[in-house]
Amino acid sequence: MENNIIEILLVEDNLNDVELTLRALKKYNIANNIFVVHDGAEALDYIYICVENI
Repeated sequence: MENNIIEILLVEDNLNDVELTLRALKKYNIANNIFVVHDGAEALDYIYICVENI
């Protein structure tokens, strides 16, 4: 099986939910790179920065 690197952008404003999500993803080895932002504005900023760096 191929080991593809999966990147996830997690947009969540509740820190408890962030912790639970990260714990679940880590437990099942779902993602190697997880980026956490806390609202839609931060998410858009992150996406725009990623697009500029391509």
